Amino acid sequence: MPPSSDLRLGILGVSHGHPYSMSAFCNGYDRQGLKEAYPNIVRYLEAQPPENRRLPGARVVSIWAEDRRKAEHTAWIGRIPHVADRPEELLDGVDGVLVTENEGDTHLPLARPFLERGIPIFFDRPLVSRWETMRQLWSEAGEDYPLMSCSNLRYNPVLRELKAEPSPVGTARLFRGLSGMDWFGYGWHMGETLVQLWGREPVSVRFLGEPGPLKTIPWRDGAGYRHQVQGGDWSVGVTYPDRRLALLQVLCPLAKTLEMSLHGTVGHLVLPAEDPFFMMRSLLGDFVSMVRTGRRPVELMKDTVAVCRIMIGADISRREGGRRVRTEDELKL
Repeated sequence: MPPSSDLRLGILGVSHGHPYSMSAFCNGYDRQGLKEAYPNIVRYLEAQPPENRRLPGARVVSIWAEDRRKAEHTAWIGRIPHVADRPEELLDGVDGVLVTENEGDTHLPLARPFLERGIPIFFDRPLVSRWETMRQLWSEAGEDYPLMSCSNLRYNPVLRELKAEPSPVGTARLFRGLSGMDWFGYGWHMGETLVQLWGREPVSVRFLGEPGPLKTIPWRDGAGYRHQVQGGDWSVGVTYPDRRLALLQVLCPLAKTLEMSLHGTVGHLVLPAEDPFFMMRSLLGDFVSMVRTGRRPVELMKDTVAVCRIMIGADISRREGGRRVRTEDELKL
């Protein structure tokens, strides 16, 4: 494709606000509709000059969701010209696809026809929910497939600053995170942040709470649609070398929150995530670059594998009564 032409992107799945945000960056948006559905997205878009709100070089041209009403609503707000009846309808009309379902177990079946065609894919978090699925995805895609998956918190500018400058907390000893909602959906943000700060080599993961069945909790998204998420209380310990410990908690039900902090030998630091515009635009920019070049962002995906080990290791530990899971030894590709 000539560098000057717009890439054609497709969206599969509507489970949260990301398809609205992604299409707004690429296509523009109906202001009143987006304000009613996701006022937070309008706020961060319109805090920027108009010329910065559009991501050049790509347009979302088609969308599919299992509930067609959700696809039609997103298409209206995000000015997407085509609503598909089946995911396969996108195959002949897109250069890249954004899989934005909230369930990791659905990602590989949805993406398989696109994998078979060699179409570049972005998977929203969680990439997968089981390690067997991770191995299967890696096997089917192969090492060089243009595949990308991450949380937008990977692009939190605070993390870049912390890695570039001497630590204001001294020698880091403890990372703490707290979120509402579900472990695989929102715990992923904390896992992404942790891997960015401390690297890809946690020694072990352990579920610290009371093992037991997890209830399904209904919730209503910004657009008014009802969803089901995995409830329950998650308290997870992640050990790193040099006596570093991360404590990650996801509680549901709980008022929406995402709090993270870093504690060390000389100080403490709250980690803000206050620039969603920059984070989402950066994520989409990297995806567009991957689609155009056909090259997988290798380092990004190594980080994503490390996050998967933390998330899935915690779930294995929960299922097995709080057993300590040694991530590198037990979760191999």
